[in-house]
Formats: sequence, C-alpha cells, structure tokens
Amino acid sequence: MKVGYLQRNFDGVEERIIHNTYNTKEEAHTAAVALADSLVGNGNIVQVERGYPLTEDTYLPRVCYDIPPTDSQRNPSEHTGE
Repeated sequence: MKVGYLQRNFDGVEERIIHNTYNTKEEAHTAAVALADSLVGNGNIVQVERGYPLTEDTYLPRVCYDIPPTDSQRNPSEHTGE
C-alpha cells in the first residue's frame, strides 16, 4: 500500500504526493496516522491518504485521514459500532 497526502500548491491546484510504500495495510495505517500527526499546522495539506498502487508513481486512495486524525481514524477497530 502507498501512503501519501493531498496538498494544495501556491496556485491552488491540488496534487497527490506519495510519501512511502508499505507491505501491509497495518504498516500503512500506522504510517498514515503518524504522517497526519506530523503535518498538523501545515495549511497546504488537505488530507493524508492510503491506498493501492496503480503505477509506481500513482495510487488509488482508499482511506483518508484528517489532520490531525480523529480517534476513529487512529483506532478504526474500536469504532466500528460492534
């Protein structure tokens, strides 16, 4: 899985940036939460994302994280309503 973020450049155009690639969904989730925490205060970042690679340079976002991540984004298994 790839982890990246959506940022708005100086012209207001949104672009998707790949941060890193991970072997498992769990590793990608942990990295995405940490990345979202590290980007607090950066007004150009729209959201952090994780998803499946389409090519080496692109991915299909499947999960989006707020900045900072919500409690349910940090621990999704604890907030499934079960």
